[in-house]
Amino acid sequence: MSHSSVTSRARAARSGGSQHLVHECTFITRLTTLHNCYNLGVAANMISFRTPHAVFILLLLLSGTLCTASLIPFMGVYIVEILGKDPWMISLYAMLTLSLTVVVNRIYGEWIDNGRRIAPLILTSILAFGFALCAMLVFKTYAVLIFICAPCFALSNAAVSTMYSFGHLSAEQNGWDIARYNSYLRATTSLGWMIAPAVTFLIAGAFGASYVMISALVLTAVWATLWWMVMPRDFVKQSRIKDPSTDGGNLSGNAKAMWTAAGVCLLFSLAHSATTSSLP
Repeated sequence: MSHSSVTSRARAARSGGSQHLVHECTFITRLTTLHNCYNLGVAANMISFRTPHAVFILLLLLSGTLCTASLIPFMGVYIVEILGKDPWMISLYAMLTLSLTVVVNRIYGEWIDNGRRIAPLILTSILAFGFALCAMLVFKTYAVLIFICAPCFALSNAAVSTMYSFGHLSAEQNGWDIARYNSYLRATTSLGWMIAPAVTFLIAGAFGASYVMISALVLTAVWATLWWMVMPRDFVKQSRIKDPSTDGGNLSGNAKAMWTAAGVCLLFSLAHSATTSSLP
């Protein structure tokens, strides 16, 4: 082999190695750019979560959850010990309130999907909750509880899911990370249920049942104040243009699975409500 051929092969090898090194550097540069863009996007979402509007939405949900969660577990004790009724009457009240809550939730959901303003729906629930508390303070009778308070409490219970929908829609319209913000909404609801029942029975044991209603009225005033500060009066769900290629038209093919899932959720809710009511 001649010296010139060896030299040419060495040059070709060096040239190929240089090109491979250039490709590797270009690939690394692109990965770094993508990583930086991802970090900027995450940072932007985290900054959005720290805005006062995002925090006040969580506080609005927390105040509403504290209000409803302060009364739901206490009603069994109120019916038996304060009104002097038999325990089976707790079931009558619970089933009536639960059934009305399901109906109101469905109506509210259809109204929101059809572009109805959300602020009046939440305000109606707040006013209904306050009115029911005033009725319980003035008229300590089972009839008032069934015919007046139960429908009002059903309206207030529907406000929690409505505020959750408001938070979810706010995340969509403001460009926040929807999955992350939904986790904050769920954690806020759980926090309200962790705090309210314990404080309610502490107040009832120390001061009496009437002070439970009074403290709930104070929380209702906080709830209404946050509604006034946070809720945009013209906030509606933004309509979306359906894509005919992805729109299934109907859900008849998945109807059995959906009804099964709905039945499981209903049984779970019934078990949870029955356990919560009977524990005190």
